[in-house]
Amino acid sequence: LRLARGLTGIETGGVAGALPPPRLRLPLEVVGVAVSSLSAGTSRRWKNRRTLVYLLFLLPAVLVLVATSLYPLLYALGVSLTRWNLLSLWLPRTWVGLGNYVKVLQDPTFLTSLANTFLFIVASVGLEFLIGFGIALLVSGESRSLKIIRPVLLIPMMLPPVVVGVLWRMLWHTKYGLVNYALVRLGGTAVPWLASATHAKIAVVLSDVWEWTPFFILVLVAALQSLPQEPYEVAQIDGASRWQTFRYVTWPLLKPMVAIAVALRAMDAAKVFDLIYVLTQGGPGLSTEVTTLFIYKQGLKFFEVGYASAGAWVYLIFILTFSWLLLRRRGAGVQV
Repeated sequence: LRLARGLTGIETGGVAGALPPPRLRLPLEVVGVAVSSLSAGTSRRWKNRRTLVYLLFLLPAVLVLVATSLYPLLYALGVSLTRWNLLSLWLPRTWVGLGNYVKVLQDPTFLTSLANTFLFIVASVGLEFLIGFGIALLVSGESRSLKIIRPVLLIPMMLPPVVVGVLWRMLWHTKYGLVNYALVRLGGTAVPWLASATHAKIAVVLSDVWEWTPFFILVLVAALQSLPQEPYEVAQIDGASRWQTFRYVTWPLLKPMVAIAVALRAMDAAKVFDLIYVLTQGGPGLSTEVTTLFIYKQGLKFFEVGYASAGAWVYLIFILTFSWLLLRRRGAGVQV
């Protein structure tokens, strides 16, 4: 304000006995620019202070994230470059460089576990989506009975995977399981679900489908209820059939949400461990051994920590690549 007054020509005090200083007059535009510059500097300082406050509030969360995620990843990367066995802790670690990575990529057990993991993701997520989408279409209404049924359908997803594994291990039992009892009552024969390689894969996939189909039901029911009604009114006026309405109205509107749900569920299915460990422990043979189970056995059963860390990093790259492809596909779907 003082600067503005001086710039507009208000006299300033001088020395006694001296001539008064000449008045300084500037256009009002120059004064406005000066005041604006001062205001901009003040607002910039306040903005910097607010940014600093935001960073201070974020700092604890960032430290926790670094301590629980980034540091273990980097530590595992360092360990993967050495030969380290927990049964020989008194011996120094041996530097092997990329030797563990070359060994794990040539290990037929690891490659089999990758194939089993990919098959498990495709089969389980595909079935979960198809069944969940069909049920979501049936229960997406607003009647009172459907409001009661929808929470009941979510119960399997709320159970811990270990509990689901124990439950289905009893149901798949060859002699005393309820599944074989129903097959025999219907005129069939008992099936060795967990003792046969092919049947064990089917049992693992169906158990996971039972647990995680409610995830798709939940997401897709919410998506169906949030769709705008104007396209349906236009389709009804144009005389579109139910199939045409679904194909040209419902499905295009649902595609972005479907892509997101499938990507999230696929990334979660890639981390499966406890369900398979309780059901089959990877057997019979290597028929149901997924990569997470392979890493667990190498690190905590055979105590080859360096080798297990290399397998974990290779699997991390596999998951990141798979997730990137899914998200890229999702981005293309959203643009369409």
